[in-house]
Amino acid sequence: MLDLGSEQEIRRVHVMAYQRPAEFDVARVTVSVGSDGQKWSPAGAITKASDATFEWNALVLSGAIRAKARYLKLEVQHGPEASRLLLGEMWSRARPPMGLPWCSSKPARSSLPCR
Repeated sequence: MLDLGSEQEIRRVHVMAYQRPAEFDVARVTVSVGSDGQKWSPAGAITKASDATFEWNALVLSGAIRAKARYLKLEVQHGPEASRLLLGEMWSRARPPMGLPWCSSKPARSSLPCR
């Protein structure tokens, strides 16, 4: 759970993860939002776009969301053959200044809406 300190307009969530086949692997990140840290509303999910491994460099999984929330809950699920997760960082971004895009040109496969 991430406490943003006050209600923020969230536009994007990122998770850095390392991958090693059959040992540590992120398959999916489910994102929920809340205002009190107790009750949650689903905001979307991010799935890994390929089966490529990234043992030495972190894979960045990103997804665009539209939500106002103080709290973010990220449920990170490992792949079917993995026994653990190895995460680098998790972070979120608020709405960008006017005129800037909200989505990268090559986002991870995601059920989160872009813009």
